[in-house]
Amino acid sequence: MRTELPESTPSTSEMPYPNAELALPDDEPARPGSDPVPVKLSRFLLELYPLAMSSPIGEFEEQLFLLLHEYFAFDSAWLGRSTMLLQGPLMHNSYVHNLAAEFVADWDTVKAADPIVPIVMNSPKKAVVISMADEGIVAHFRKLLAGKYAIARILCAVSKDDPALKLWTHLSLYKNSFLHAFSAEEIQLIELVIPHIASAINLNRVHHIEQLKAAKSSRRVSIAICDSRGVLQYADAAFADLMLMEWPEWKGAMLPRTFRELQQEKNPNLYVGKLISLQAERVSDLLLINAKPRSVIDVLTPRELAVARLYGEGLTYKAVAKQMEISPATVRHHLRQAYAKLRIQNKGEIAWLLSRYEQGARSHAHGDGEDVV
Repeated sequence: MRTELPESTPSTSEMPYPNAELALPDDEPARPGSDPVPVKLSRFLLELYPLAMSSPIGEFEEQLFLLLHEYFAFDSAWLGRSTMLLQGPLMHNSYVHNLAAEFVADWDTVKAADPIVPIVMNSPKKAVVISMADEGIVAHFRKLLAGKYAIARILCAVSKDDPALKLWTHLSLYKNSFLHAFSAEEIQLIELVIPHIASAINLNRVHHIEQLKAAKSSRRVSIAICDSRGVLQYADAAFADLMLMEWPEWKGAMLPRTFRELQQEKNPNLYVGKLISLQAERVSDLLLINAKPRSVIDVLTPRELAVARLYGEGLTYKAVAKQMEISPATVRHHLRQAYAKLRIQNKGEIAWLLSRYEQGARSHAHGDGEDVV
């Protein structure tokens, strides 16, 4: 299967590389490997999925590009995930190979002129092959890709990963010369491998999440991955339940605005809400979100906790007041507040609850898996 813009031979002055010539079919060099496409696909998949399980996020993508070089002839590449909107793709995360770091930002300035976008939206299961010498290539798009980045030919395939979130995975392979076109075998193979590449990315993320959860040794921690805009890419089963505890109206596609706004503040990595806490950690070009319910002790103010701890140790109102240099009436007020917030009735319950909290905190610090109350 193939979707291709009609190709014409431009004048020498129109070509980005004046000395280049368009290839004839019998001029094409031998492609990597001589096996038929089904055999290549089988070999590729046998390497792809173990790679997804053994490599951390970021390193997996680099290893994937090296694997692709064994099956495709290309000079540079772009692997990305986006939400497909009416005005074009909104990129969430990207990995480039043998391209300058600003490539994606540059592409974003000309994406409205990218001829690949409308083709894949209409025929997402077919690979797209274009030459920068094709008729219909908008001048500023040609100037950027062919001029600044020396791209002559493009082979692109997409996979629709999540219909609900409208997530797409795309893989674009680039050649820097007009001399050799992408072969029919390469076009067929990329159409076959792109859904597996999307699945392998998912597997890589899920495996990474499970490893992190195991390392944290706590059943209370839930983990999700989102892009820098707060659009969720992956999450474990408990993440949505935790988010709905704090934000009952949460719809699920993006992190709540409250948390996203914190990314612009002095301490962007931590959110402490009424019922849960969130921490963010950057992994490659993604954000790893750790969510967990707050301890019941967290509902107390520092002064209420200090009073409750001393009272739970057996001190009287007057002894607590003397040690904290406050009045006995203030001690009683803080204790009433603590009783109400913790829904307890007496000193024995305070002592038990604080003991469980501190025991759990010590156990969690030593990684033995005990949850904090």
